[in-house]
Amino acid sequence: LGHEEAVEGGSRFTLSFDAEICDDVVHAPVEIRTDLSDISNKRILLAEDNEIIQSVTVKILTTAGALVTSACDGKKALQCYLEDRQKFDLILTDIMMPEMNGYEFTAALRHDGCKLPIVGVTAATIGEEQKRLLEAGADHVLPKPFSLKALYDVLDWN
Repeated sequence: LGHEEAVEGGSRFTLSFDAEICDDVVHAPVEIRTDLSDISNKRILLAEDNEIIQSVTVKILTTAGALVTSACDGKKALQCYLEDRQKFDLILTDIMMPEMNGYEFTAALRHDGCKLPIVGVTAATIGEEQKRLLEAGADHVLPKPFSLKALYDVLDWN
């Protein structure tokens, strides 16, 4: 197990091990949530600079019925929010982004009076990053990649 600080913040872990191929695989039961009403028709603003992660996240959310507006950094996401403050039900934000990072984006939203749930979605969940985002005003922080179940677990939309 190796650890190093990532240049962009957070940490990078490397795990190496030997493994054998096994033909006798027993699959554990997988919990599948069939009630997607929690997210169906919810309007979500996503701030994510990585194009692949942004695309995958949009696909996951839209497949579950959400209406997603995405932006490649906090500055563009803030512009989307300010254009129509009533347009969204939830904000998802990465931390490490160009132009305006997730801390600045979250703080700007709260400074503007935004009461929406803000969920940080980041690979930087070890160390000060999570604490700093919560101090900036986020309600929750989820690790990347996040699952819909994890998102449902932190939201109270019943």
